[in-house]
Amino acid sequence: MRVTKFITQLNKGQKDLEHNNIAVADKDKLEHFVLQMFGSNLFYEKQMMDREKKAAPKTWASATIYLKEIVTEQEMYSNLSGRSTKKARYESAAMPRERAEEKSREESAADLERM
Repeated sequence: MRVTKFITQLNKGQKDLEHNNIAVADKDKLEHFVLQMFGSNLFYEKQMMDREKKAAPKTWASATIYLKEIVTEQEMYSNLSGRSTKKARYESAAMPRERAEEKSREESAADLERM
């Protein structure tokens, strides 16, 4: 699960910086995490917007729990159905633009995997 690995790396990075007397606020870590998750194309826009609409406090713990639950559901669906959970891709008149956007999303996902 790439999201779990990224969460672990962010937590470790924050602790490593604290050992060197560099403070990274949880708020800043949370903002970076959410931006990376949105840019990774692992989640549908609606899933990310639903999280933002919730009245619950926007904390590191709530964000990681919410996104890990979505990934778990996606993996369970994929395993049970034998289908991919990736978004469907259709041919259209806007194909060059869509290819550029897809390449950008793939690069974001690759960057996330390297973290």
